[in-house]
Amino acid sequence: MRDIKNNFDAVNSIDPDDYTADVNGAGIDLRAFDGSAVVFSVGTVTDGTHTPKIQESDDNSNWNDVNASDQEGSLVDLASDTNQRVGYKGSKRATFALF
Repeated sequence: MRDIKNNFDAVNSIDPDDYTADVNGAGIDLRAFDGSAVVFSVGTVTDGTHTPKIQESDDNSNWNDVNASDQEGSLVDLASDTNQRVGYKGSKRATFALF
């Protein structure tokens, strides 16, 4: 049976918190999935500019920025009380970072 509940998972790569420096998220293993939706949910930004990006890895150790052809949508600097969403359709593990 194909239903939404049994065909996706929600995982935090970066836990909600107050961040004042660059943050590298935890690797998310996408091996059993065809792609992913990446959501950056933002509270209040008080300390400068933070730009999210998606990186990918074959081994969960060496990371590279995702190619534009594997990312659906674009990410911009985070703003207070906003959400950003992009898709990832690459075939590697993925992680998320703020800079």
